[in-house]
Amino acid sequence: MKKLLIGIITMMSIIPSFAQVVEGDFTIDVNHGLIGGRKGLVYTLIENSDATTELSVDEDLVTSYTGPIAGRLEYMMSKDFGIGLEANYTKRLAEWTDISSRSIYNETTGEYDYIRANTKYSLSQTVVRIMLRTNYIFVNEEELQIGYANSIGYRLVQWDFEPLDDEFTDILNLSTWPLAFRTAIGMRYFIAENIGLNAEIGFSGGAYINGGVSIKLKTKTEPTNTETL
Repeated sequence: MKKLLIGIITMMSIIPSFAQVVEGDFTIDVNHGLIGGRKGLVYTLIENSDATTELSVDEDLVTSYTGPIAGRLEYMMSKDFGIGLEANYTKRLAEWTDISSRSIYNETTGEYDYIRANTKYSLSQTVVRIMLRTNYIFVNEEELQIGYANSIGYRLVQWDFEPLDDEFTDILNLSTWPLAFRTAIGMRYFIAENIGLNAEIGFSGGAYINGGVSIKLKTKTEPTNTETL
């Protein structure tokens, strides 16, 4: 027990001292977000399209997604206000089988033959956002910063649909809103002098909740007190 206490005290003594973010500091945030449910994904994709044809989705629906993966660079104009850039990337993919049948008149038998066809479809959406970001920090302590952020910028969306038969060519002519914006409340908690964890709750322009790693870069050295004899 005595050795354990000595070890804890020793570790605490070598942990770097913390400091608040101040004017001139840079902060780099990298995080990953959360997206909605599996079946809701493909329905969201279809509802956001201008395709007039109803797509039949059966029970073998398979969905996957990447991101949102986000990166932010923030420069502190003062200890309470930062400005910077935010970029994030998301790719959503849905694959399913459409089961259809059609009848063909058989002249030999004089009856209709029914043919069943299984067609595999793939629908994907890739979104890239690049935004200017401002962050008002209303809690600025040594380990913890909490701020209210707003971002606005450009949104690039690409849709891909396979197979590209004539029935679904409208998928390639989707109207997309090019404006990206986001409002959020986020926090950083530094576990060392320049390394910490971040989390954010936001609306639009990315995930509702995201979390990741933060790195603080100080451009100004803090003055040290010296004594002369």
